[in-house]
Amino acid sequence: KKKKMDEKKINDEKEKNKKFFRSRVCQDLLFNDSKMINTNSRGKIWALLVGVDDIVQENYVELVGKGIHPICSVMISNDSFRTFKTDTNFNLTVSQSKITRVLHAIAHEQNPINTTNTIQSQKNNSVTTKLFPGYVQGMNVITGVLLFVMPEVQAFNVMIKMIKDLCPTYFTQNLDGAKAAAYLVDDCLKYLDFEVYSHLTEKCHLKAIIYLFPSILTFNASNPPLEEVVKLWDFLFAFGIHNNILVCVSQIILHRKEILENNHPMNLIRSLQINSQQLIYLTTIIVNQIPNHIHEKIIQHCKSFEVVDLII
Repeated sequence: KKKKMDEKKINDEKEKNKKFFRSRVCQDLLFNDSKMINTNSRGKIWALLVGVDDIVQENYVELVGKGIHPICSVMISNDSFRTFKTDTNFNLTVSQSKITRVLHAIAHEQNPINTTNTIQSQKNNSVTTKLFPGYVQGMNVITGVLLFVMPEVQAFNVMIKMIKDLCPTYFTQNLDGAKAAAYLVDDCLKYLDFEVYSHLTEKCHLKAIIYLFPSILTFNASNPPLEEVVKLWDFLFAFGIHNNILVCVSQIILHRKEILENNHPMNLIRSLQINSQQLIYLTTIIVNQIPNHIHEKIIQHCKSFEVVDLII
């Protein structure tokens, strides 16, 4: 009984710390442009917010010791080489070998050789099984952002947390969660700014799954500058990574004038730069304007394969 009470006390303390950091992050992002969240503390705050409390180095060292994952090696090699290739600060901070090492460790952890690894969700005693191949498109970019702000072992553990708990639907072989998110971006834009939605879909014949997919898949890390991306991720980790859908919608609304004046806006949209403070501010406004049934899907799409299947 005493052990259970001690565990409850520890869990309560962890939750209290998370609430404190969420409050601090919110205030900092909205009013101080992330000046209070410095480079040294950001990684620790992210880990705490996503629930990575204990970092076990031995497991990571063992996985790295297995070397290259034979099934994923070609994809990892090709993608790690391209990760933030033109960003000087990133390349001074994160080596390609570090990215490759973490990605191969993730592949070994999530898809051991000679085994079938699946991500499962349950509903009404039925099981939906989605194959996770060990590496999928976009993982190099997400891992790169994590390595930019935190040590290697911590980045590995946070990435595993994202794959298993925070947004497992994004890491299926067919990237189902990201596809569902693109459809939800269309739904939100249609409701919030029908003029822009009509221009994109009817005049330009573009849907979000075409013009916005890289931003959705990487939680906006595919858009520069990286220094603004990490501030945006402060917000996403604090208030839910599912909110990236609304961030993407906010980006379109913020640049509606340029988009409406352009009959071929895909390249324009994909090259839009991140202004974290503007995006976060608008996101906190439109979240209260979308219908409840759409908001529920936004909240659930990162974790629920059943919801994703209904959307796509």
